[in-house]
Amino acid sequence: MSNESVNRNDAGKLSFGRPSEGTVLMRLAGPWRYEDKVPSAAAVTKRFDSVPRLKSLAFETKDLHDFDTALLTFLSEVIGYCSQRKIEVEREGLPQGVQRLLALA
Repeated sequence: MSNESVNRNDAGKLSFGRPSEGTVLMRLAGPWRYEDKVPSAAAVTKRFDSVPRLKSLAFETKDLHDFDTALLTFLSEVIGYCSQRKIEVEREGLPQGVQRLLALA
């Protein structure tokens, strides 16, 4: 998975990188709200199925803003997928508030 994007419109931008063997970097940008058409977790996890030897998922969110529970729902589904497949999720790249809310979920 190279620098690819899964975007439906200008809101809820999502792209990927491979910073190292076995790691996918998920870049989240723009607003992530239910009123905006955000990418689906199912489309993302389907892509992950094609990544050989995927061992960890990291996040970059420096361009993420104005989000609601649409982001938390998306992340919960992706993290659940990773947990089932024993893929390490590096949550440090997520905003602190999002990390705290995901820990409560």
